[in-house]
Amino acid sequence: MDIQCTVNVSSQKISDQLITAFEGGSNYWCQTAELTSSERSPTERPWYASSIVFDGPFTFEVGFDDPDQDEGNGNGFRTIGKADLVAGLHVMATKHPRHFADLMSEDGDAITADVFLQCIVLGDVVYG
Repeated sequence: MDIQCTVNVSSQKISDQLITAFEGGSNYWCQTAELTSSERSPTERPWYASSIVFDGPFTFEVGFDDPDQDEGNGNGFRTIGKADLVAGLHVMATKHPRHFADLMSEDGDAITADVFLQCIVLGDVVYG
């Protein structure tokens, strides 16, 4: 029997992970991240440093290397919304619990942020 548990992940944690992923942890496979819609306007630059973006509905487009093509292809694109973020966090918690624990305890690093972003964008860890 599985027991399901719900945890709250703050908008600030989401923002912190995206900063680390986009500015270092994932830039070997992820090239772009553009905010395409948000109920709340970013108050900081870059947009993902503004945690209020993640308090309401939002979408952003990520450009990345398609894992089914040669390295450096840049042909992957995906629009991410809140449901994708929740699904990615679930994948991270169930398949990569050590990294999820690091995220929640604020012991994470660039690898934690990379796992976070891959789970959200790709549905699991594909790179590294």
